[in-house]
Amino acid sequence: CQSSTTGYSFGYVGFTSPPNPANAKLVQKYTFASNTSVELVGAISLWSTSGSVATNSSTHGYQLGGTTAAGEGGVSKLSFATEAPMTEVGDAYNGTSSTGIQYGSPHASLTHGYRAGGASSVSVQSIEKWAFASDANSAFVANMVRGVDNPSAGGSSDYNGYIIGGSAPSTISPFAARGCYDKFSFSSDADSTTVGSLFHPDSYSSGTSSTTHCYMAGGGHPQVNVIQKGSFASDGNTTDVGDIIQARAYVHGYQN
Repeated sequence: CQSSTTGYSFGYVGFTSPPNPANAKLVQKYTFASNTSVELVGAISLWSTSGSVATNSSTHGYQLGGTTAAGEGGVSKLSFATEAPMTEVGDAYNGTSSTGIQYGSPHASLTHGYRAGGASSVSVQSIEKWAFASDANSAFVANMVRGVDNPSAGGSSDYNGYIIGGSAPSTISPFAARGCYDKFSFSSDADSTTVGSLFHPDSYSSGTSSTTHCYMAGGGHPQVNVIQKGSFASDGNTTDVGDIIQARAYVHGYQN
């Protein structure tokens, strides 16, 4: 997630053997004005494995999920002003799963954070939201038109959240899910609707937004280097706009 000047990364296990669990508690930041190395600040709260979603208001960064342990995977937040250790603010809805879920897509309006889809022992089709103005649990608001799915990339305009790609386990074929591209309204709390198809169907990609377009970069399997974008002004298919330096999957990006 990000403030107006700084990007933040919440936790990672890393590819060391064996994985270092201490890494999963880290909050790292990097400033947009310089190309210096990342700096460690604060720490995440209870939930400390991979697959969480992150989004932000103008004053706080939020993390949701990231573990499949029973009773965990809730909502926590980081103050951009103090960068103190993150605090728990509520429980996640988690759809039909009895445990925390991973690999949903993150979204944000001016007033709420959202997560669409995700998986633990089961994949879910729910879209949930929580308010930035008050600390509380996330709540169910709608379902994805594609059915159960994960792991999708997320984009956000002023009015809609965009769910890009994915890899459905059952309701439709995995390849078909990777080509899904749908949106849901922040104002109506209605089910998502189809926007178009993807130039390159994929999952485990990064989702990023400008004020006019959403972008999906990379993905796997196999890993690809494609950057594609979709317009907020009108529904339609995404188009190819460039390549990332190296083909990668399990990548993340956020801009709103």
